[in-house]
Amino acid sequence: MAKGGAQRRLADLKKFADEYVDLAPNSYLAYYHRSIWVSSTGIDAAARDIHHGNKLNPNDANMLAHTFAVQGKYDEAKMAAAKAIRLNPKGRALGGGAYHALAVVAFFEHDDAF
Repeated sequence: MAKGGAQRRLADLKKFADEYVDLAPNSYLAYYHRSIWVSSTGIDAAARDIHHGNKLNPNDANMLAHTFAVQGKYDEAKMAAAKAIRLNPKGRALGGGAYHALAVVAFFEHDDAF
């Protein structure tokens, strides 16, 4: 895909994610999903959405795992992800839930190797 096409797709994705949050501003899942979708455009925006989603529902182990991963609290993220996997081994269909959080942790833990 041409670079311009990829940029247009990211812009469309950001617009869709923003509309999702506008339609469901009290849904922690709206913020959770937008954080995953927009993480390619900047970790700060994703972190804000994860934190807001966690405030809306602090009992979601998937959300908690992502929150810890973005904060750099990798051990806590792994524990929350393990709990989420234990409670629901198949995870969420969109975003991978706890498995995605583990991938984020693995990426950042090994980022210094590059």
